Amino acid sequence: MKRFFPLILALILAFALVASDASAQRFTKRKMYNSVGVNLNAMNYFGDIVPRTNITSLRLGATRPNLGFTFTRRFAPRISGRFGLSYGRVTGDDQKSADDKDKDAKYRYTRNMNFRNDIFEASAVGMFDLIENRNNYIRRPDFVPYVFAGVAAFKHNPKGLVGSEADAPQI
Repeated sequence: MKRFFPLILALILAFALVASDASAQRFTKRKMYNSVGVNLNAMNYFGDIVPRTNITSLRLGATRPNLGFTFTRRFAPRISGRFGLSYGRVTGDDQKSADDKDKDAKYRYTRNMNFRNDIFEASAVGMFDLIENRNNYIRRPDFVPYVFAGVAAFKHNPKGLVGSEADAPQI
């Protein structure tokens, strides 16, 4: 028993020294950071109410801005989560996109359809960095490839002008 006691004590001491993390290797709360982002995008409609009936048809005058905000939280050296909100509007109008003198587009001009659609989006995304980042936000790597997956929900309410009524029935 006297021979095993120093051996057991040495093994316990060695295990305690090897198993504990060094302070430089620990992912502390200080290294969990948040970031806030703003994005500005362009939204346009392509569908039945366009100048021509082909894929290259686009009415640039109908382009509207889309504004979004994101909040990202780093949870671990490779794992982050992002939440985003955005708002934009798309429009279409036969009076502005169809030509009454064009025989192919005259029926759309006569149809006189129009709409506007406000679109709200909320998204939640999980991100996994392929290159580990144990630094804080000041000393993070310049290039980090990552994989992401998430869900998004949209709320939209198309409205059209019918005669003198401002709002068509909800779709």
